Amino acid sequence: MYSLLLISLFSFAQQDVQISKTEKYYFAVMSWESQPYDPLKTHTFATVIHMKDGKAEQTTLSWFPATEVVRPVQILPEKGTNLSLEKSLEFATQNKLRVSLWGPFEVSEKFYDSFKLHVGKFDRGEVAYRPCSGISVNKDSVFDCAHAVENFYRKDQSFIGPMGFGDEVSARIATELSGEYLDGKKPHPEVLEKLGLDKYPFTKKDLILPTAVGEDIKKPRP
Repeated sequence: MYSLLLISLFSFAQQDVQISKTEKYYFAVMSWESQPYDPLKTHTFATVIHMKDGKAEQTTLSWFPATEVVRPVQILPEKGTNLSLEKSLEFATQNKLRVSLWGPFEVSEKFYDSFKLHVGKFDRGEVAYRPCSGISVNKDSVFDCAHAVENFYRKDQSFIGPMGFGDEVSARIATELSGEYLDGKKPHPEVLEKLGLDKYPFTKKDLILPTAVGEDIKKPRP
């Protein structure tokens, strides 16, 4: 009887391990751009995905003015809103903007949890929006879309030139975080299907060479 109990417990433990192996985490960076390029019609956003038992849930950071109109002459910070992933992609579709994608790349549970915490301060309205926030005085509380994502892993706001928004800065962000990717930096497009995103015509992008972003590759802040 005791032997049977041990066998049952061992079998249950094995089953529990198998279940835990089905739980994975992913990160993707996306951007939209107009063609021809117009810096006012660009956007950078990022998503973390939790996959468990074949089901996916996501948390997105897509920082945008609450008015949904980017005003280049906006001097003072304004109220921002964190668009949902669906809203971000629908906005691009409705405005005929090209959407680029880096990933999804597999990441650790710690990365996933840290990114969700980072998104929380935007959802709670603790920060404001301003285009080209790199020139703002209050750089800890005022962000444009790209610097909102970048603030996940660096305290300073990098310089982004007028031609550097959209794909260029998104590629840099995806590359600067590549040290956190598991599975040899291999993208997992099958995750998109689980999220119902395979209907969108993404332009798949590769990571850029580390030399293109400098030797000082930043890592997420604890």
